[in-house]
Amino acid sequence: MLKRIISSLVLIAITCLFLFALPSHFFVFWVIFFVAVGLGEFAELIHRKGIFVHKYIGMLAAIAFCLPFLFGQALLILFISLLSLFLLQFTHKKRDVAIFTIATTLLGIVYIGWLGSFWTRLVFLSHSKSWILFLLLVCKGGDAGAYLIGKKFGRHKLIPRISPFKSREGAIGGFVFSIVIALISGYLFLDVSYFHILVLGALSGIFAQIGDLAESLFKRDADVKDSGKIFPGLGGSLDLIDSLLFSAPVVYFYLIKIANV
Repeated sequence: MLKRIISSLVLIAITCLFLFALPSHFFVFWVIFFVAVGLGEFAELIHRKGIFVHKYIGMLAAIAFCLPFLFGQALLILFISLLSLFLLQFTHKKRDVAIFTIATTLLGIVYIGWLGSFWTRLVFLSHSKSWILFLLLVCKGGDAGAYLIGKKFGRHKLIPRISPFKSREGAIGGFVFSIVIALISGYLFLDVSYFHILVLGALSGIFAQIGDLAESLFKRDADVKDSGKIFPGLGGSLDLIDSLLFSAPVVYFYLIKIANV
């Protein structure tokens, strides 16, 4: 528990430093770090299934998605990635793994690289720091709420074949925590209507839990508890960003298409 607390405090301090005390591009580098490490961990999970993944191609593509000057080139990045994978696979001695290798590498690129890139896109929105803080608080607050409520009141399993410890009560508690934290955030530091805050809080809470379950699905299939060990007491990069991957694109598109931020 002590390791978990220390690691959490260090990560919070570094994130706040990059977000509030340094130029925006430092936060972009912080996101790239988690995305690159996360893709490496994803490759190791797939490797445990006996499937080879072109880890470094995946990492390069994931980083490219997060670079601000390549925001409008997602299809180009995917094309170059796919072409590179085929060219590399032409030289591979085992022909019976080509489909799995190419498919899983592309899955990692989209799942971690493309979804993760929306955290860097958020940096360049109006009042970006407030929205990033909002999303972090809502998602991680929802995680904490799900854990606390599930531990105290959890009686009915949510999806035991994917995550045996998650409960329906915990999921509901996490969702409620997300809504409450969103409304408090709206009152303290956001300048949009409470309708938008309520919708964003609900969407973030739902998609954060979907992201958490998505990573649990991979870990259960690979028969591991954590995606990595880079953060003592917390696990790997994917363990930290799983709930953030699906929520960021939803919030980003809502802000630019509906709330007109």
